[in-house]
Amino acid sequence: MANKTWKTNGPENKYQESLFRSGKLNSSSKPSTVQAKYAMFSAFSNPTFRKHFALVKQKCSPDISTEGPMTITNMVTAEDEERERNEISEIDGIEGPSKKAFDIGSDKAQSQNKFEFLQAPIIPCVYTDGDTKQEKCMVVFMLYSGVNAVSVDIITKPDTVGQICQVSYNWPIAMYNLKSMFQNDRNGCMLVDEIDPKAIDIDAALKQYRENMEDAPKATIEIKLPVEVKPDPTTWKKTFNKKQDGGVVIFLEFECIRKDYAILKSEKVLRIE
Repeated sequence: MANKTWKTNGPENKYQESLFRSGKLNSSSKPSTVQAKYAMFSAFSNPTFRKHFALVKQKCSPDISTEGPMTITNMVTAEDEERERNEISEIDGIEGPSKKAFDIGSDKAQSQNKFEFLQAPIIPCVYTDGDTKQEKCMVVFMLYSGVNAVSVDIITKPDTVGQICQVSYNWPIAMYNLKSMFQNDRNGCMLVDEIDPKAIDIDAALKQYRENMEDAPKATIEIKLPVEVKPDPTTWKKTFNKKQDGGVVIFLEFECIRKDYAILKSEKVLRIE
């Protein structure tokens, strides 16, 4: 197959410029590493790519630097530059020897967006088991399609009265992988090109939710329990119901801690007859 011709006004040139200006590439980036990392550049011969890589880097040189404080146009630290010289990350289906970490700044909490989800599909309730006559607490909630596992814990907080059921899970891949996000599953077409400003900005915004570009961001739900329950996981019951539309209904059942008043005296006695 003949090598593709590089067009200075084509998408390949614009995409490479966007990589430099967004800080994903810097003045220490090597053309061989970049060409192996991004699928768009694989169709060009090595000499062709090296030539235009140098031209684009020179064109974008006012916006890139390897020294000085991090700015809007300089989002790469010295550590990132060293990794850029020695690593190839798993991007666009090309597997490298190690991961390349994002530079997310010194205070991740300041950039972490907060959202308010009013009347989420979550139902905590208390019921009496028909067989054991024991009081139990159940939490029912709906998860998105694409969530493969959840982690459950019972926690307390100094500023909160009572217990909290904490549920954590990884985001579905369609929310953090741009190809999966914009690719139409029916016809395979991309709704947005990878060099579209929307795609580039979404990719940049994902940095605040994860520390490494290969990691799935983690979501956490905190549910205030109406009663006190046993924190021992061996007493919990966890089940799910996967629906045809892809959603998953999760059922969590906890044994309630009975107060002394509700414990019968006969339950504490061993009769020898």
